[in-house]
Amino acid sequence: MTNTQTSEPSKIKTIALLIVVVVAAYFLVTTLVNNKFSEIEDSVMVQVYDQEELLKAIVKIVYADSTDLKIESVITDCNTSERTQFHDSLDRLNQNLSIQELKELELLFSRCGSFDSESKLILIARLTREVEVYETYVSTLSVITGGDVYSEFSVDKWKGLAAEEQRQALLYSNLVNLQGEIITSLLSGKDQASPEINKILQEVSEVKGNLIVLNQQTEKVRTELVPIQN
Repeated sequence: MTNTQTSEPSKIKTIALLIVVVVAAYFLVTTLVNNKFSEIEDSVMVQVYDQEELLKAIVKIVYADSTDLKIESVITDCNTSERTQFHDSLDRLNQNLSIQELKELELLFSRCGSFDSESKLILIARLTREVEVYETYVSTLSVITGGDVYSEFSVDKWKGLAAEEQRQALLYSNLVNLQGEIITSLLSGKDQASPEINKILQEVSEVKGNLIVLNQQTEKVRTELVPIQN
C-alpha cells in the first residue's frame, strides 16, 4: 500500500471531523444566541408590562382627581378649611359679594385656585413622558421579536389618551384663569351684568362645554385601557 493510498482515508476522516466540529460549533453558537435573545426578550417584556402598570396607576390618579406625593412636594395646596371656604365663596360669586368678601376670595384664590389645575398639568405631563417610555420598550420588543406588536400593546391608544388628557388639563387650567378674571373684574368695580363679565362668562360656558365633550370622547378609550372599579 502506497503512502498516497494510506493518506486518503486519513484526509477523509479529518474533513469529516472538521465538518462535525463546525456543525457542532454552529449549533452551539445558535443555541447560545437564541437563549440570549430569549433572555433579552423576557427582560424587555417585563419592562413593557411594568411600564403598562405604571401608566394605569397614573390614569387612575387622574380619574380620581387626586395627586401623588411627588406633586405635593413641588406645589403646595391650601389647608382643608381654606379650600372649603374657597369653594363656598366661589359658588356664591354670582350673589353680589361685598368688596370685603371679594378680597377674601381673591386671597383664597391665590392660595387654592390653581393647585388642582397645576397638579393635573404636572400629572398629565408625567403620563405623556411615561407613554413615550412605554412606546420605546414596545419598539424594542418589536425589533427583538421581528414582528409589529404595537397593536397588541395598544400603543396608539395610550398616545391618544395622553393627548386628550393633555387637552383637558389645558382647558381646565384656562377655566381657572377665567375664574380669576371674574374676581379681578368684580373687584375693579365691574357689575355682574357688564359686557366684560358677560364675555368672560361666555368663555367659561364654552370651556365647560368643550371639557364635557372631550371627557366623553376619552371615556371609552380610558375604560378600555384602565377599567375603573366603582
